[in-house]
Amino acid sequence: TLNGAGQTAFAASFQDSNGSLTVANYSGVFLKRQNNLDLVILAGAPATGISVDGRILGFCCGSGAPLFNAAGDTAFSSGLYDRNGNPMNTPFAIWSASHGVPQPIAFAGRQVPGVENGATFDSLIADLSFNDASEIVFWGGLQRNQGTISEANDEGIWTGNETTLRLVAREGNPAPGLNRGAAFYSVAVGLEDPRINNLGQTTFVAVVNKAAGNGGFDPEYGV
Repeated sequence: TLNGAGQTAFAASFQDSNGSLTVANYSGVFLKRQNNLDLVILAGAPATGISVDGRILGFCCGSGAPLFNAAGDTAFSSGLYDRNGNPMNTPFAIWSASHGVPQPIAFAGRQVPGVENGATFDSLIADLSFNDASEIVFWGGLQRNQGTISEANDEGIWTGNETTLRLVAREGNPAPGLNRGAAFYSVAVGLEDPRINNLGQTTFVAVVNKAAGNGGFDPEYGV
């Protein structure tokens, strides 16, 4: 990712000649500022803020590549494993790194704001959007069978940073700007992932059920 100052953030994997690298430490996230190339975090580092025993497994590329904003902060996603090299029950995390210190924003198993008390994330999508105020927007799935969470309301979009998250939209919640009773049917539509601008405003594609208030199904796509 290239920011407005011409600085770059990227994930890379390594190879060596003496075999000292393993699947646990063969990749990292880097920043390129002017003539300096800095390491943000290396695979195998402790999963600070998530688990005492957790380690960071690796980093996404392509659509899930690290992001870099005008403030010089980064956002990235990673897998997680325990100290024995086994995948954790919280297998995925989203991070931000302000001044080079990574902090978790969301991870499977984290309690979720804006929904039922005790509800936790079950899954996350790695394709992030990151603004110059270091706010991230992302799609998250909720663990079902917690309170009233079911297939009908287990998807949502959240935005925020390492200290505060807020719900933007959720399956089953009222959809504004349409007839009374219209509700979001799905907020995870194809490849159109949510985006956030520097004012903190978000956009996303959703399917709305215009007949939800009547117990029917009349779908419509919208942004």
